[in-house]
Amino acid sequence: MIGIGVLVILIGGWMSWHQTHSTRAVNEACPTGTERVGEGCMPLKDACEMRGDGYSFDETTQQCVQKETDAENYQDVAFRISGETVRMKNGEATTATNMGSASQTTVRYFGNTAKGDLNGDGIPDLAFLITQQTGGSGMFYYAVGAIQNAAGHYMGTDAVLIGDRIAPQTTEIRNGILIVNYADRAPGEPMAARPTVGKSMYLKLDAKTMQFGEVVQNFEDESASGNR
Repeated sequence: MIGIGVLVILIGGWMSWHQTHSTRAVNEACPTGTERVGEGCMPLKDACEMRGDGYSFDETTQQCVQKETDAENYQDVAFRISGETVRMKNGEATTATNMGSASQTTVRYFGNTAKGDLNGDGIPDLAFLITQQTGGSGMFYYAVGAIQNAAGHYMGTDAVLIGDRIAPQTTEIRNGILIVNYADRAPGEPMAARPTVGKSMYLKLDAKTMQFGEVVQNFEDESASGNR
């Protein structure tokens, strides 16, 4: 028979192995043709279908695209934020924070618009910042891309959270990379403190999933197109 002490050691070892491998699975990049969903990787077509009625999988381009949601005005694009599809009108959208709740979530176009090709098709795209307020004291800043097609219409990307109550500086696009410069607080500082620590976030768009991924590269010697 296995003693209680041995059994505890075996269970502890299994839990440690499971936690290590689960964390590793989340951090590992998904293979080409798949998209991360939760802790696993799912074929793009299946992941696209999970996004809801606003999206469809294009068999020709092998991309997940929004259905009939392109806009002539980039401030009217639809995009996904925190897993939900939001469509702005004249740079603003308001929805109920929770089903049945009286509080509202407001998304607004902030600005810091940059121009450049984000998806490599030779057509200039736009990127800008939006803010989200959910009824509390937070002011969340996100970066969004507006991808332009040959007809001059725009399609929104997934939004990327930059931070809460930060101080945006400049936004630029360099060789297909979106760079968001901003000031934040030092670790341990209260939210009431003024942001003074300069930071930059480098984002690369996956044209198939319309999602940005964070990258670390050196662009010191490359030209940039900045805010307008």
